[in-house]
Amino acid sequence: MPYVIERARKHGIRYTAIYTDENGRYKSAGTYDTQERAQSVAEQHESHVRLRLAETSPADKATITVRDFGVKFLREHAVEPNTKMTYAQLLNSHIYPFIGTRRVAEIGRETIHRMLTVVLPEAGASQSTVVNVRTCLSAMMQMAWDHGYRDGNPVKGIRLKHPPSGPIVVATRSSSGSTRRCRTSRPRSSPGWRCQPGRGTAS
Repeated sequence: MPYVIERARKHGIRYTAIYTDENGRYKSAGTYDTQERAQSVAEQHESHVRLRLAETSPADKATITVRDFGVKFLREHAVEPNTKMTYAQLLNSHIYPFIGTRRVAEIGRETIHRMLTVVLPEAGASQSTVVNVRTCLSAMMQMAWDHGYRDGNPVKGIRLKHPPSGPIVVATRSSSGSTRRCRTSRPRSSPGWRCQPGRGTAS
């Protein structure tokens, strides 16, 4: 019969899920923040053990960390080799250092949003890198959801500013006259037309 043990810790109450293995011995299926979560995992894990299911156990799914799940993600995610290499670099440099020890099943949208909008920029990451981290992390959390490691994708819906796609040209006072002269010169459809600063003539 699965049950829960309440444990007083320095930072508050935690709940340990207890299940009975195939030999009738009581074992832990992990410790959780709420009694309901612990009871649910204990029941699922005991059923898993008794049925001798080959898939990953409920206890392992409930306690796996972002870093450990990243191994599965990089091994099984169907993308091009170059993309997979980029994901590995992003995980090692920008994801694991901040949330690598957090449980996949428990990490929330607020934590990820803060990492993307505050933590990474303060650590010196460019906006392009932050956008790529979001893409990688969203793919990982989607796989976790699809494979039953968590409920929902906490990255989905988080909006970020995208970096400019090209250089931004700023008109100066000296160049504005050239622009006006170009507009009054031969139309662009004329053969050999090319605007030259300060001239506005065809080449």
